[in-house]
Order: sequence, then C-alpha cells, then structure tokens
Amino acid sequence: MTDTEKVGPVDHITRAVLPWRTTADMTECGKDVADFAGRLVTRQEASARIKRVGQRRAMFSLCMTCVSTSDRYRSRHAPVVIEDIVMAVARHAGSVQHAYPPHPGQDPSPSWRERQRLAVEFEAILALIDAHREEFDGYLSGREQTVSLADRRRQRRA
Repeated sequence: MTDTEKVGPVDHITRAVLPWRTTADMTECGKDVADFAGRLVTRQEASARIKRVGQRRAMFSLCMTCVSTSDRYRSRHAPVVIEDIVMAVARHAGSVQHAYPPHPGQDPSPSWRERQRLAVEFEAILALIDAHREEFDGYLSGREQTVSLADRRRQRRA
C-alpha cells in the first residue's frame, strides 16, 4: 500500500535519540514508541514522505502533533540528518523537569520513571569521566585545537 492509499492509524515520528542511547523511546507527540510498533518513522522518513506525496496528502498518514512538534524542535543550525545534541538533551531534560515523586501508596508516573532513568545516566557519565579524567581532558583539548571549516569559510568571505 502506498502512502497515498493508506487508510487507518497514522504513523508517528520518533524523537531525537539521546547520544548515549541506542534507540528512540518516545514519539514527537510524547508517547511511548512501544505502543506504535510498525507505525514509526524517523524525521528523515517523514520529510521524504512529505516531499514525495506533498504536505497535504502526507498529513493523512502522519500524526499531526508529531509533524508540528518535529518542525518546532528541528535544529536550525544543522541539516536535518545531523541532530543537535545540546537541543536533544535539553528537550529531554525539560520534558521531565516537573516530574515529582509519587505520593505514598501510588505508582510512579512514567515521567518520574524517565526522570530517574535520566538522573542515573548522568551519574554514570560523571562516573566514567571521573574514572578516565585524563582521556576526557585530552579529548577536550584536542577538540579546542581543531579548526572549524565553517568558521574559516566565513572569514574568507568577509
């Protein structure tokens, strides 16, 4: 079945994956990807669909909330293929910043569980940096010494 013939549940767009995780956990509209097996597309696939069949027709087969949210959080400084790492981490942290622990006798909310998971991952990153401080510092100093080709091009144009 082609995109223009599709009838039924819409496809959802996956959120940018945090740099240390291997798969997306949430859709752009904030739902768990496990609930939409077989109906998930990446930002690039959604963009290609929109280009192929047109925006209006693509809207019949894509979650409208996912599309508008994806447009809002797209990196303005990099091509769509390259995700902005800082923006992905900030967005993920912002989505759980108001999650609070459950009241006694209640189950924790999904946002609280995600906040706890993120906190543990940050603790693990800090522990790895502590264990390999020289390597981390060496990597940072190496990055500082590299030349940005984009900056060089801008300087030449000016």
